[in-house]
Amino acid sequence: MSPECRRQLQDATTTVRRELDAVAPAARDWCFFEYCCGEHSVLSAWCLRHGIEAVRLGLPDHNMSRQTEVDKLEMQLRTRAAAQQHSLLWVALPCTAWCSWQSLNVKRGSDRTRAKVHAARAASLRLLIRFVKMIKSVLKDNASYVHVAYEWPRHNSGWGIAAMHELQQLLPYVVECDGCAYSLRSYEGELMKKPWRVISTLPGISRLGRRCSHDHRHSVCHGRDATDSAYYTQEFATEVGAMIMDQVEEMATTRPNEGHERSSDLGDPRQCVLCAVED
Repeated sequence: MSPECRRQLQDATTTVRRELDAVAPAARDWCFFEYCCGEHSVLSAWCLRHGIEAVRLGLPDHNMSRQTEVDKLEMQLRTRAAAQQHSLLWVALPCTAWCSWQSLNVKRGSDRTRAKVHAARAASLRLLIRFVKMIKSVLKDNASYVHVAYEWPRHNSGWGIAAMHELQQLLPYVVECDGCAYSLRSYEGELMKKPWRVISTLPGISRLGRRCSHDHRHSVCHGRDATDSAYYTQEFATEVGAMIMDQVEEMATTRPNEGHERSSDLGDPRQCVLCAVED
């Protein structure tokens, strides 16, 4: 990490610590659920270090492809909402089946290769449909206490499927950011662009909208680097943490439903995105 990046990360960390001290009592009413994550995910680790309860919903303890696991989560969310406790779900379902390399395999691969891709996409679609059905039901009655953010690579073809369109209606706020702006690097140490898109119920997600500065080269994201790029950097985790603390502070001073229902004169919340859209 360059000295400048290290300084920026230290400044961000100091800011977050101040915010945490100010809202620590309210943070105890929040729980961060990380849906389909690794055992050592940095987002949950950040929350745990800063006094926010965090639950990793990933293998080996939680197989979210099973309906029973999804049902358990739904019950947790509803129980917490009934107790006026906030839950934030960060969701990043496996997306390899929809990446550009797999699209190329569908067009040019052998029959066996195409069959594998179609099977992987069917499994991914089942996972997505289960989640969308659950969160749609939960948000219908508990939108004041259940908050959602969903991240996928920006150019993933999965954004075009019907279930994702339905999810985008539920999570109307959008931000786009680049991994290189958060010090995402290849195994060889080169910056990787890794364009991300996050959709959310929270307008504050716009805080994450850092984009490539275009003053450096990017490593090609494939093989081991493609696998490793699925993991967020500490710098990104710190910014997500700051966003969470913003929400904790805001919700602590806002009555339920106050300021969170969209009125007709606000227009499409997608127009509120505070980031560039071009690549």
